[in-house]
Amino acid sequence: MAMQDEITPIGEILYPSLVNPGPDLSGNICWQCGLRVDLEAAQPIIAMVDELLSQYRAENPSFPPANTWKNRQGREEYLNFPYKPARRKINQDEYQIIENKIDLSFKRQTKTRKGESQTPPVILSAKGQQVKQPPEITYGSIGRLIFSPYVYDTQSKGVAFYLKGAQIKTINNNILDAPPMEDGWDPFAEDVKPAASGHGNLFALSAADDEIPF
Repeated sequence: MAMQDEITPIGEILYPSLVNPGPDLSGNICWQCGLRVDLEAAQPIIAMVDELLSQYRAENPSFPPANTWKNRQGREEYLNFPYKPARRKINQDEYQIIENKIDLSFKRQTKTRKGESQTPPVILSAKGQQVKQPPEITYGSIGRLIFSPYVYDTQSKGVAFYLKGAQIKTINNNILDAPPMEDGWDPFAEDVKPAASGHGNLFALSAADDEIPF
């Protein structure tokens, strides 16, 4: 089944490794990203996954007919999905569900199964232009992702979102505020040349723009 490009709603970018790859939970080096969106806005994506599974099951009768099943040893197994209810951490061992939000997950390995190197995901500006040397995309930035959904049928089974690109609306500057200290270091004094900053909202739309032009 050929993979088709899809585009998410606009949301908040989570744990991004969009420019520089990093390890996933299994220790594999990849480009990856989460996206928190409104649950209602994500319904077309959830419906698309359901349809994808239905088609795959029709073409592959040996694939599990339900999302949970028992293996030959009687142990319950389940399909993996690239989304889950959004939640926030309350303390070290406790989380709280965020109502009406869902977290989507996307990944792109740096190498194929044959060991061939893959190119990184494309980074687009808010106007849809490719950014050749993008800055680091930080947690909490706003944008949407381009991806291809696919079913995998290996020892583990499920649906995954293959990351193809990201279109960034605003970059989170992560600026911290603190009260001034007397007689301290001031890099912006008249006799000191300010250091160049690599951060900033490079792709922000004006407040009058309701949507990202693609």
